Amino acid sequence: MKKFLVIISLLFILFGCVNFNEIPTNSEISNLSSDETSYIASVVIDDETQNFIAELSEIIAPKSTTEMHTFSTEEEQMEDIIENILELIEEHPNLIEKFKKILETTNKIREKEDRLDFKVVFKKEAREKILNAFNIETDKEIAMDYRDVVILHTFTTYIVKTYEKRERIRNYVKSVKNAKTGKIDTFLTSQASNLILNTSFAEPNTQEFWTTLKDLGYQLSEISEDKDILDMKDLFTETPFKVPGIKEEIKIVKTILDSAIELYNFEKAKTNEKGWTNWYSFFELFALKFGATEDSDIRIGKELDEKIDTENTDIKINGTQINNKAYIDILKELNHSLDSKLVIEASQTTFSATLTIDFKNLPDPIDLRDNNLGIKKSFFDSLLEQKIWNYWGTEESLYILLNSLLNNTTFTTFDGENIQITIKGLNNALKIDAILKLQ
Repeated sequence: MKKFLVIISLLFILFGCVNFNEIPTNSEISNLSSDETSYIASVVIDDETQNFIAELSEIIAPKSTTEMHTFSTEEEQMEDIIENILELIEEHPNLIEKFKKILETTNKIREKEDRLDFKVVFKKEAREKILNAFNIETDKEIAMDYRDVVILHTFTTYIVKTYEKRERIRNYVKSVKNAKTGKIDTFLTSQASNLILNTSFAEPNTQEFWTTLKDLGYQLSEISEDKDILDMKDLFTETPFKVPGIKEEIKIVKTILDSAIELYNFEKAKTNEKGWTNWYSFFELFALKFGATEDSDIRIGKELDEKIDTENTDIKINGTQINNKAYIDILKELNHSLDSKLVIEASQTTFSATLTIDFKNLPDPIDLRDNNLGIKKSFFDSLLEQKIWNYWGTEESLYILLNSLLNNTTFTTFDGENIQITIKGLNNALKIDAILKLQ
C-alpha cells in the first residue's frame, strides 16, 4: 500500500515535468462525455496546478537528493516536511476548489458501470505537444484513461482532506512532539500530575514504599466517576486521546482500498500481462520517461495476486479463512467491512484472539480513554497483604506483581492455567477477546 501511495505522488510529479501550458486548450479531444470531464484536463494544464505540483515534489523529493522522504526521516526534519506541505496547500485555496470540482467529476466517473472504458484521447496539437514533452515518437493514441482518473482521484482526495484537517494534523504533530520531550503535564490531568509530583517514595524494599503507592493509587482512582477503579480517565486529559473526524478518516482509508481494487480491475481488464494498454496513458508515458519499456512490468496491482501464507496461525476475516488467499481478496473483504463490521480471528496452539470493530457504531470523535482498561484498588491491598517488600529483587516479587495484577484488573481473569483478556471501548464499537493458555 505504501508503494501505491508513492506511485500516486510520482505520477503527479510527472504532470509538473510536462509543459502543458504549450498545449492549446482548444485542441480536439474526443470521447469526452461532458464539460465536466473536460474540466479534469483543463485543471491539469493549469499554471497553478503545475507550480503546486513542482513545489510539492521539491518538498517530498528535493532535487538535491535521490531519495524520497519517509517517516524514518529524522523527527525534526519530518515535522518540517509536514508543516511545509500544509503551508503550501494553504497558499492555494483556489486550487483546492478546483480539486473539489475534479472530485465531483471523478466520483461520477467511478460510479459508471462502464468506467473501465473511460478514455479521453488527445489529438492534433495536444498530442504533438505531449509527445514532444516526453521526447517520444509513436503511432499509438495518447489518452487519459481510467487508471489515470483513479490516481488523480486519490491524489486530489488526499490534498483536499489534508487541507480540511490541517489544524488537526498540526495539533497531532505537536502532541507527538510533547510526548517525546517527556512533558508530564501535557497528558496528565492536573489532579493526577499534582498527586504524582508531590508524592515522595522510600526504597521499594520497605513497607513504606508500598503503603505510599497504595495511598497514591487510591487517590488517583477517585479522580473520575468510578471511584474503585484506576483507569485512563483518572490519569489522562482528553487532548491527546480524543480523535475527531474518525468518520472522515475511514472514508479516506476506503478511498485507498477502493482505488487499489479499481486499479487492479482496470489492469486485469484493459492491459496486457505487464500492465500496458493499446494506447499510451499518462501513467504509461510516466513509466517510459523514467526508463521503462513495454517489456517492463508496470502493473500497480501486480503484488495483489500473491497468496497469503499465515504459516502456523489460523486467521479468519469475517469468517473467511485467509490462508492461501490472494491479497486482492483480502482487500475486497476489508473494504466491504468499512461499511459495516470487521471481525478478525487468529489462533495458534496456545493462543486465540478475536478483534471486532463495528464501524457503523463508532463514535465521532472517538475518545481512546473510553475503554474498560483499569486496575482495581484491591491490587494495591494485595501487594501489602503479601508483603512484597520482603521479596523485592527476587523472582518471587515478580510473581506477586503479575499474579496480583491479573486478578485485580477490569479486563483480565486468571485461573492458574489460562489468562483471558476482554477489552471493550469506543462505545462498545471495539472489542478484543483473547485467551492465552499457559499449560
